[in-house]
Amino acid sequence: MIVPISLVAAQRMSILQKYIIDNSASLYLANFGLRPAALFQGVMQRLSIVLLEKGQNSKVYSTDYKTWYSEERAVLFSKIKYLEITQLIQDYCIPKVDSIIAASILQKMFLIKEKDASAFLPGRSLLYYHNAGGYWIKAFDFKPTYETTLKEDKKHTTISILHVRDEIIKVKVLAVLNSSLFYFFWKSLTDARHIYPSDIAMFRIKWYFDNIYVKEIQRLISILMNNLNSNSTVIKYGKATVQQFYVSKSKPIIDNIDHVLAKHYGFTDEELDFIINYDIKYRMGRESEEGV
Repeated sequence: MIVPISLVAAQRMSILQKYIIDNSASLYLANFGLRPAALFQGVMQRLSIVLLEKGQNSKVYSTDYKTWYSEERAVLFSKIKYLEITQLIQDYCIPKVDSIIAASILQKMFLIKEKDASAFLPGRSLLYYHNAGGYWIKAFDFKPTYETTLKEDKKHTTISILHVRDEIIKVKVLAVLNSSLFYFFWKSLTDARHIYPSDIAMFRIKWYFDNIYVKEIQRLISILMNNLNSNSTVIKYGKATVQQFYVSKSKPIIDNIDHVLAKHYGFTDEELDFIINYDIKYRMGRESEEGV
């Protein structure tokens, strides 16, 4: 079957996921993105190719989230590799990974049980984030420019607000959302299109940071926010005036944030190297900036 990628990454698909897992002896899922190139020319869909053998006690195998340039189409299928991810399956999420090191990173994340729901209770601190993903997850401590001639009170539809308890929590969340670690986590477990509050809640945030890490994160976030603003431009987008960001220019700062998070989470040097280089060919490539 060739189906929308939501099969492996949407809450509304949880019943179907359970059904195909419970009724297969082996299940193979190959997952394909939409940009830079689509699986079928002219079909604007993120897709999964599903191969299964009827039976019981399913073993589930997956690819990573495949992206490619159109000139790579001829060798796309020959580069597909599968990894058994049966033990990594989460509620409504069948992870899209194809390497032992990627699976190891997710396994470490899933083992974190720390919860602090009060961190996201409405508080005096707020941050802004783009709720449509692309190659970069963009989160800010300032409100990006948005003006429209259509309605005086019309809001930026791709900007969401997240309320958090205090300024220290805000800095930690900004560090996580802008990191390549979160980008990898998000692409591996979601439809890689939207960023819902449930996606943020699904990420295991270890709220307690050693003081030395808190100070470094505060310093880096201040630098990143200034850098994002400096590497932006205000453009006309339809009937609106919006602030467009060129996040790839801030990648060295984001890498430094990932270095701090790697120490905080206990990732190995090899795992950190995987995280900061994840999808880098396309994130830093010629089509990496997707507008606002």
